[in-house]
Amino acid sequence: MDLEDRGRPDLAHRFVDAYLSITGDYAGLAVLRFYVVYRALVRAKVAALRADQLAAADGRAPVDLECAGYVALARRHATAGRPGIVVTHGLSGSGKTTRSQAFLEQVGAVRLRTDVERKRLHGLAATGRSGSDLGGGLYGAEATRATYERVCELARAVVASGRVAILDGTFLMRWQRDLARALAAGLHVPFAILAFGAKPETLRRRILARSLAGSDASEADLAVLAHQLATREPLDPDEMRDVVACDADAPLEQAFDPEAWRDVRERLWPPSAGPA
Repeated sequence: MDLEDRGRPDLAHRFVDAYLSITGDYAGLAVLRFYVVYRALVRAKVAALRADQLAAADGRAPVDLECAGYVALARRHATAGRPGIVVTHGLSGSGKTTRSQAFLEQVGAVRLRTDVERKRLHGLAATGRSGSDLGGGLYGAEATRATYERVCELARAVVASGRVAILDGTFLMRWQRDLARALAAGLHVPFAILAFGAKPETLRRRILARSLAGSDASEADLAVLAHQLATREPLDPDEMRDVVACDADAPLEQAFDPEAWRDVRERLWPPSAGPA
């Protein structure tokens, strides 16, 4: 709330998303708006009481503005949100997590990473190493299906809170994308696919750098990338109506330009539906 009041809603959204990713407390979203409204109105009341004790000459105007700002913040959060479901689609190293960060900060989305939730399901920390072989252990068919079903289940809580849920995974198989699309249809919310593409040398470079750093939830290495290239199921023609292409080779700073996400906004919230 304080970050938003001070003109940095992007950092407020980043904080909420990071907190949820670490704790897994997505059920708490059900009451977050209430508490933001409550605390903002408490601050507004305190400011109003202070203003009543000041004469104009004593600098009442800034306190009046502070009160009005908190009331406006409360009003924004009391208004129903504009939920939706967005899935990322792309090979490991294509920039899905890095670039979707910019989108979530702009619209107040909540991101659900398959890399994180897969490990949470098995009692591992996000950056813990599973020791799983390619296609086995945490990355076997059964565990993978459970992971994608889990992020879709968590997305229900995000949507119910009036927010956009970003399902951040490779979504290289048709059944994975269909699972998310069916969820959006069942919840009667907009759906979009962010399709990330990057050159092979870019993918390899990013994967190697990430593996050396050891600070990310992803355990993908070059063998995983080769397996993805051999087994992925490309987007079908009937899926293209939901797709927004993202150039992951473009400079990263471009992702933080609101214009970079205009197509996604219009896919989720057509201009005829009013401003996003």
